[in-house]
Amino acid sequence: MALELVLLMILFLLLAIPLLLFPTLTSKIFQTHLHLPPSPLALPIIGHYHLLGPLMHRTLHNLSMRFGPLFSLRLFSLQCVVVSSADLVKEFLSTHELSFISHAQSLAVESITYNASLAFAPYGPYWKFIKKLTMNELLGNRSINNLVSIRTREYLRLLRFLAKKAESGEAVNLTDEFPKLWNNVILQMIVGNRGLSAECRAVLAEEVVVVVRQATRLLGEVSLCDFFWVCKKLDLGGFVKRIEETHRRFDVLVEKVIREREELRKKERMEEEEEVKDFLDTLLDVLEEGTVEVEFTRLHIKALITDLFTAGTDTNAISLEWALAELINHPRVLKKAREEIDRAVGNQRVAGELDVPNLPWPKDLFTAGTDTNAISLEWALAELINHPRDLFTAGTDTNAISLEWALAEFINHPRVLKKAREEIEPSEIDE
Repeated sequence: MALELVLLMILFLLLAIPLLLFPTLTSKIFQTHLHLPPSPLALPIIGHYHLLGPLMHRTLHNLSMRFGPLFSLRLFSLQCVVVSSADLVKEFLSTHELSFISHAQSLAVESITYNASLAFAPYGPYWKFIKKLTMNELLGNRSINNLVSIRTREYLRLLRFLAKKAESGEAVNLTDEFPKLWNNVILQMIVGNRGLSAECRAVLAEEVVVVVRQATRLLGEVSLCDFFWVCKKLDLGGFVKRIEETHRRFDVLVEKVIREREELRKKERMEEEEEVKDFLDTLLDVLEEGTVEVEFTRLHIKALITDLFTAGTDTNAISLEWALAELINHPRVLKKAREEIDRAVGNQRVAGELDVPNLPWPKDLFTAGTDTNAISLEWALAELINHPRDLFTAGTDTNAISLEWALAEFINHPRVLKKAREEIEPSEIDE
């Protein structure tokens, strides 16, 4: 980061001095034909890049406190609109979904996801195809219900591990254990129980945890490489090198899983064994048949598997960690939740997913914990279609940033916060 700032200052001194003499002119150059929301004072060339801090979700939240729930930023030549109101986000991502559904891709996204990501694919035939396939075969209600045994098995494994550590009086780092839990769940949802030994699964899960964390960090990192081509060529701070290394490690893991499954499928066909298909088998069937109307290659399978791991590991693990932390910090709330579980389930077995409808208090408590404490910055850097509506219009080269960290209305409205707390926590258990 320090090296980037040094180069930034040098470029600023060499190129920006003439422009400093004409601030009004430079402002007009970058805002021609655009009627944008209010924005902070921009510097020539770099725009508002100097305002971005290491915790960008906090930076954008602080800016929203000054400029309102809708404001604009310019990062070099990239024009952005930042949205931090629940009502406005609904307008952007629901009412006008098709206008913002195609996400711009950063250098990290293009490399790590093989430039074929479901999450960042432009809206079109491929996106529709891969979304339909994923929902029908993996993430639909029927598939989720069929895979409940996998999730239950992993939950019980973690609980036994924690019980064993508790008996011996050993400390457990749940920040490490929760990603392992979700990695195991996702791995079994994708590849089932065929083809990989227990030892191989354990090694694979350990490696995936490390790589997913590296990938998540890179995907959320702001770098000059995404805004200034010179920085990409010079690879300041080794950002491009770290991306390539993470992509290489991820590719080795995903290729190993795919290759072992292909060998198993050949063996089963030779021995005329009945195949028990899972999601990976479905993807390989589509690849081998080659009958789909969109381009679908081995790289697309790798990209989809990468998407599922990166999207499903840290998000679930962080939500679970935050909810548990809130329970620990509010022992009376924890006591009430345990009492309801004992009343509805008893103490002879572990509560499972099928018990959730009968547990309204823990269910609402967990929902509040995962929603109100989400510290996730969703990079909806979406291509805008020119919509002359309301007060502002943006061109097709403008990007939208949805700031989920500040979406909850209670952040800006203490009365709403008080009402939410009263609904979540009865007054008699408030500290």
